[in-house]
Amino acid sequence: MRTVLLMAMVFCIGYCATAEGNTNMVQQTNQVPQLSATHAVDELTTCNDFKKLDQLLQEWSAWPEATKQTLFPALSEQLGSLRELTLTNMEDVAVMGRVKTGKMKWHMHGLMVQQDIFTVGGRAAWALEHLLKTELPSIEAGLGQDELLKRVKTIKDKIKQKP
Repeated sequence: MRTVLLMAMVFCIGYCATAEGNTNMVQQTNQVPQLSATHAVDELTTCNDFKKLDQLLQEWSAWPEATKQTLFPALSEQLGSLRELTLTNMEDVAVMGRVKTGKMKWHMHGLMVQQDIFTVGGRAAWALEHLLKTELPSIEAGLGQDELLKRVKTIKDKIKQKP
């Protein structure tokens, strides 16, 4: 049995825990807590503030490669889920697929996100794009099962090719 431990400071813990009213969690600097990759991905999918999620991914991107790679299996497991998530603080941010379907407006400025970060799978793909520093096939609400599986496979193949 393989135990995957993540040795890194999870920035969103302090922010998201505070946002959700959990005052027992204290953000520590210069200390690296041991957290499972599953716990880190749970933070990604439960934090509902875009600005905090974006900061979380910036932090993850700065981690050593070996640490980032511990997240890949846990993120990969989430890719096939189109379960809807809530998200706030989306000023000047638009999701391409939602703009195309009319679910979201884009005011011709700001950040355009390819992945549907309102879904579990889209948020996982968005995180993987940041960690791999590459564009991946979009995971978005409304995909048929066959197309979703095809895109998930393509993403997992790209992860395997990562040196």
